Amino acid sequence: MGAGVVMDEDEAAKLFTQASEQGAALGQYQLGQCYSNGMGVKQNDEKATWLYRLAAEQGEAGAQSHLATCYELGRGVVQDLPKALQLYAQAAEQGLAHAQVCLGLHLAGLTHRFVDAAGYFRLAAD
Repeated sequence: MGAGVVMDEDEAAKLFTQASEQGAALGQYQLGQCYSNGMGVKQNDEKATWLYRLAAEQGEAGAQSHLATCYELGRGVVQDLPKALQLYAQAAEQGLAHAQVCLGLHLAGLTHRFVDAAGYFRLAAD
C-alpha cells in the first residue's frame, strides 16, 4: 500500500471497504489485512477472519493462506489444524510460496511425510 502516493491507511481501508462491499475478492482480502493489523480500522481478528473467508471462497490464494493461519493459531476462529492444512493446500495449489512452505513444514513435522514436504519446499523455491 502507498506505492507512488502518500500512504494513508484510513483512505486505503475506505477504498478496500468499497471494493469488499462490491464482492471483490482482492478488496475483501486487503480489508481483512487492515482489520488483522489495525491499519485504518480498529484491529479485529473476527472481522479479518470473516473477510478472509469471503475472499478465500472466491479462490483468492492470499486469503486462503491467511485464513489457514487464523485456523492454525486460533486467531478469530476456533483453532482447527485440519482446516488450516486444507486451506494451505488450496493456496499452495495456486502457487503461493508462503502456503507451500507452511504446508511442507506441517507435512514434515506432523505426519513425517518428508518426501511430500520436500516437494512443496521445491515448489516454493522455484
